Amino acid sequence: MFDKVFISYAKEDYDFAERLHIFLAENGFVPWLDKKNLLPGQQWDFEIKKGLREANYVILLLSENSVQKRGYIQREFKLALKYYVEKLEDDIYLIPIKINNCTVPESLSSFQWIEIENNSFESILQSLSI
Repeated sequence: MFDKVFISYAKEDYDFAERLHIFLAENGFVPWLDKKNLLPGQQWDFEIKKGLREANYVILLLSENSVQKRGYIQREFKLALKYYVEKLEDDIYLIPIKINNCTVPESLSSFQWIEIENNSFESILQSLSI
């Protein structure tokens, strides 16, 4: 079953990422979120890359924070794009979600993104159920 969902987010957007994590778990998925899945003593860089590599889906939370911030969030976005090239062309793998008014990065412009309104996650479930 395709139920592993990696959630990529900027640390400033953690509250939203946590709500999404709870929603996905309540709907039968196995979401991966660093603050929920990393254990003390684990090598966090290795575990994040492993989580991305093993995910059936990657949700990229796009916000003013994540798209304009340099650092690890950009690495996660690029790794997700790297793993996407191994998928079939019609696979849904990357799911960009705009959580506030931001510009979608050019590297993600070929993927249909959604804009969350009133925390409605139903369209995400549709993408994960195909």
